[in-house]
Amino acid sequence: MVKHIRTLWRGDKGRLPTQLELPPLTADGIGFPFAVSEGRHELCLCNQTHLLLWRKIHQKAEFLGAFQPEAAVKAQFWGVASDSEGWVVVYQEAEKLWVALLDARLRWRDRIPLRGYLKDYNLAPPLRVASHRDRVYLADTQSLVIVDRKGHTDAVRSCPYGYALQGDTLLCPTERGEVPALSATLVGTLSEGADLVWTVEEPVSQPNQPYLRTQILITKNREVTNRLWLNGVSGILQPLRSASQVEWMVVGQQKRVYVLGWVYAGIRRSVWLWSIDL
Repeated sequence: MVKHIRTLWRGDKGRLPTQLELPPLTADGIGFPFAVSEGRHELCLCNQTHLLLWRKIHQKAEFLGAFQPEAAVKAQFWGVASDSEGWVVVYQEAEKLWVALLDARLRWRDRIPLRGYLKDYNLAPPLRVASHRDRVYLADTQSLVIVDRKGHTDAVRSCPYGYALQGDTLLCPTERGEVPALSATLVGTLSEGADLVWTVEEPVSQPNQPYLRTQILITKNREVTNRLWLNGVSGILQPLRSASQVEWMVVGQQKRVYVLGWVYAGIRRSVWLWSIDL
């Protein structure tokens, strides 16, 4: 059941700092990761070469603009998370991965090089990033790397079905029997961790523009309690009912999820950002 859907932002496709770059998301997972700070009512999105920042997202979102921290002129942003002081951003410079700690207005607090080279981590963008206590969690579609705030690797784990943090507990299913569907990916928890939130993608074949349809599954004690199609003919997000794609999803508090969607037709006003109250 959906209580409320709010449109937070509509944007354009393109290669300007304030746009989302072409080409659109493909089935290999290339997308535009973002993070939400519900306490500050802000949202920060990675547009590969810039960070885009909004505030007042629970009202009518106010776009503050596109930023690139001065010391990361040639950075490619891989993922972002929020923490109590601002943002934790993972980016690539040359053959190195870095973790940048930024304040709420994207000014430097610290910059931490991950030990070793990019090839040592076997990661590919985009990354689902989380920050908890003195650890930073970085995951792509196959692997989860946990590093400390000094850049040392704490653990590397297989992560074929996503992960979530439940307080101090890391949830990282690795067996087929632990997931509700073959292609399910764990993206977060609701209700203080009692309910798990998964996404499932299904290819849709149509003559001119095949695309992926995304469904949210909510489980409790391994039982599916809710199913919601986001895009496609039966999707709850009206602008995404034609050929479209869900770029990224973040699970917030108070049974709220945030969704970035992309409509294939058109260039202007064809990227959407929503909040959905469940």
